[in-house]
Amino acid sequence: MEQTNNSVKREQNKLACSAERENHRPQGLDGYRLHLTFNDGCERIFDCLPLIEKYKLFAPLRDRAVFDHFDLDGWTVCWLGGSIDIAPEHLYEMGHAA
Repeated sequence: MEQTNNSVKREQNKLACSAERENHRPQGLDGYRLHLTFNDGCERIFDCLPLIEKYKLFAPLRDRAVFDHFDLDGWTVCWLGGSIDIAPEHLYEMGHAA
């Protein structure tokens, strides 16, 4: 069981958005897209607009001032002090190669 937990942790670390790696931060692009760098070095472009349009939780991000004020919590991108975030696995899998 311990080995399985360690494997899961390694996989989560691989998919985490990296704040430390060469001081990369997600960069806002036009529209509601983010350029993300993950711990494995992979870069992805993720469009947040479909989530913003579909789910009430993401509605505050329609305000560009809110959307542009994102942060990293050590694992993923978040907004409004961590009250809104997107799973790093989703960002990784649904993002497009940069």
